[in-house]
Amino acid sequence: MQASALATMLTSVLASVQASALATMLASVLASALATMLASVPLYPSTGSSSSLGSENMDSEGEETMRVNRWGNSTTNSTNEENSGSDEEMFHIYSGDCNVLEEVYAKYMVVECICIGGFGGTYSGFRRKDNFLVVLKYISKRNVTFTEMEVNGAMCRLPLEVSLLIQVGAGPDSSGSNITPLLLDWYDLGSEIVLVIERPEPCVDLVDYLRSQETNVLEPAKAQYFFGQLVEATIEMEAKGVFHRDIKPKNVLIETGEENRARFIDFGCGTTFTPGQTFDEPQGTALYGSPEWFRKKRYAARPVTVWQLGLTLYAMLFSRKSLISECTSGSRRRVSFPCPVSDECRDLLKGCLAINPKKRLTLEKIRDHPWLNAA
Repeated sequence: MQASALATMLTSVLASVQASALATMLASVLASALATMLASVPLYPSTGSSSSLGSENMDSEGEETMRVNRWGNSTTNSTNEENSGSDEEMFHIYSGDCNVLEEVYAKYMVVECICIGGFGGTYSGFRRKDNFLVVLKYISKRNVTFTEMEVNGAMCRLPLEVSLLIQVGAGPDSSGSNITPLLLDWYDLGSEIVLVIERPEPCVDLVDYLRSQETNVLEPAKAQYFFGQLVEATIEMEAKGVFHRDIKPKNVLIETGEENRARFIDFGCGTTFTPGQTFDEPQGTALYGSPEWFRKKRYAARPVTVWQLGLTLYAMLFSRKSLISECTSGSRRRVSFPCPVSDECRDLLKGCLAINPKKRLTLEKIRDHPWLNAA
């Protein structure tokens, strides 16, 4: 209700009981205060957090969080089904409507805030009808690129991140993806969009997983296991014409249940690409930017993906603090090794982190590398 309309209504009510000039003034004050309060209430669920939606998050080691991508574990006791979809589940596409927010919360229960940053907020929750665990990702529309894509035989205008998830096979009609958790729904709230994504239980991002290790690094065998999965995922992703563009430990989800696995999250910086295509816009996170971007302001998808994979493996083996130190003190000129590793491992890292993008290993050569295939 507009403040002026509310003021008029209150004035009328008070006048009906022989309100004086004092009552009229009181109505005006009340209306102004209520309008100010309503204007300050965001569409995001209440979290009790003191974080500001208007500022970028910085983690304790100085890495800028360019996109919202942290994943938390639910406080409920529900567990995920093997298949997140069902015959009656539909891919909901809504356009700005005052009832959309009510529909979101009628279908999904928000549990707690996971992360708030300059691009929006991420919340854990579950689907009400079956307690299926989800993440609800709110993104300010000013940070959203839209694209045209055919869905169910009709052309639709979709957020680019939504279209990328569909393109890699993680849309609502998929039974599972080795690349990323499935997108279940997306909603247009007018000034922001909401993506509803499945949330494996239990899971943490690679940053938190490394912090949970006694030495903040992985044993070589475990690093081989997770890194091999990520390489296979990038090969499949790029075969479908999708360039993540922001591969880093924060955007790797580690599922720590019975079957450990690693997948990518947060395609907010992603785009489509064709072989030979080059780009001149910034990559996702400056810390993980490839040398050719800083030197020539131009890059191609595959060499950047290999560079970012190499830095992610470096963090697994030598700790993220070592990675940040290396990146800020000259890793774009050379590769150093803070502790001993095998010759095969050194060869793989040097091949991924070659300064000249033409000299970097291909994804297929990484997949077939002796270090990844050691018994």
